[in-house]
Amino acid sequence: MKTELTPFDAEFAGFSIITNRSPTISSKGGTFTEVPIKYERRFKHPYFPSIVTITDYGSKKKKRNDSLQDFYDHYQPLAQNKLVSVICMIVYADKIKNVNDFIKYFKYKKLRKLGIKATSHIRVNDIGDKSLRPHCHVFVVTKHIKDSEYEKIFKKEKSSRYKGIPMNKTFGLIKYCQKKELYVKGNGKSWSASPIFKQPTELVKTNSSTSAS
Repeated sequence: MKTELTPFDAEFAGFSIITNRSPTISSKGGTFTEVPIKYERRFKHPYFPSIVTITDYGSKKKKRNDSLQDFYDHYQPLAQNKLVSVICMIVYADKIKNVNDFIKYFKYKKLRKLGIKATSHIRVNDIGDKSLRPHCHVFVVTKHIKDSEYEKIFKKEKSSRYKGIPMNKTFGLIKYCQKKELYVKGNGKSWSASPIFKQPTELVKTNSSTSAS
């Protein structure tokens, strides 16, 4: 029995190493550089004359954007219903050398000292469009907190190492991050995330517990 071809029946049509790479964008002080394109894969389909090209850069960017979208889809409804809060901040990479260690300090020391329990987070490297200043967008999920508590977290820092962004702009910034290119420090990662679908049972009141109270 003959099976009809579908648009997904693409065939591998070649692989190329990219040797003539364009200069990468560098931030001030060379802290971040744009991820280079290293190779491309080509695919063809018997119904279409054009060749589809997929680069390693494009695949990495799609993976980052998919994770950002998953984070958005999972936590935006919970935040809207005031079941959790998502703290949004900018961490300046030219002031804080190890951002991952800073996130651990922020979640498990600074927030805990204020009685705020934190769970998942996602971090995205960025370079200012005009200033070229290297920074990270960091989104941290916590129990639901009031605006007054949020202000306590981000008291004015003399060193200006990081700053909080109003929570009502959080999910708009996630969409903004999806439009940005990939930036890395050395051989590091352009983004990272903790497990984002671990149900925050310690933070969210379930329907059963709410009805029982």
